[in-house]
Amino acid sequence: MARFRQAGIDFSIGTLNFLANVGIMLPYILILLRYQQTQSTTFLIALVAFYISRAASIFYTKRLNLNSTTYLLVTLILGALGSLLFALSSSVGWLIIGSLLWGYSAATIWPYFLTIKLHLTHTTSFKMKHLYWLVFALLGIMLAIDLSLGLSYTLTFSVLALLYLGAIPGGVLLGNFVNDFYQHRSHKIHRLHHIWRWLLSLIGFAGIAVLTTLRKAHLNR
Repeated sequence: MARFRQAGIDFSIGTLNFLANVGIMLPYILILLRYQQTQSTTFLIALVAFYISRAASIFYTKRLNLNSTTYLLVTLILGALGSLLFALSSSVGWLIIGSLLWGYSAATIWPYFLTIKLHLTHTTSFKMKHLYWLVFALLGIMLAIDLSLGLSYTLTFSVLALLYLGAIPGGVLLGNFVNDFYQHRSHKIHRLHHIWRWLLSLIGFAGIAVLTTLRKAHLNR
């Protein structure tokens, strides 16, 4: 029983390591493949929304009084929701929401994971790298099945959502080892005193998204 429990822990942490390393590019590649397959403006808009969300995430993070462990768990949940929306819907509205969630997750999962990983380098013996290629092979097999059966990447998006969820226990467990690291830190609360800056940035990124979409698609005036 203890062996199975340890195997589950290793798999969860190995999956977390995998997602942190490839998370910034893998969703972008999958959405791009879906767009190339369909040539649909809907997926083009979703692709642009993902790119803008990933680029803008640096301006909309660390705004709450949370530590890196909590942020890491949030990015995993957002990644799972984003990929699940792509698996379940082709509606442009839901895909935009999924792109925004997934883009934020893709850009922030690595730095928060790295913060914890560096702190644990010499204090734990988790198999972060041993299962890396196993998870990569699993996702590759799912992608091959997806293409051979013509499932339009639905299976791949679903499996990726499950991987995000499967990495959550690993993130929780790693957080238990770094509580002391945060106990004596003073957290600065970022209050929204300058709402106009947020509004201007949102308008700016929305403008970039619209112009990029118009540049890449043939739309009626």
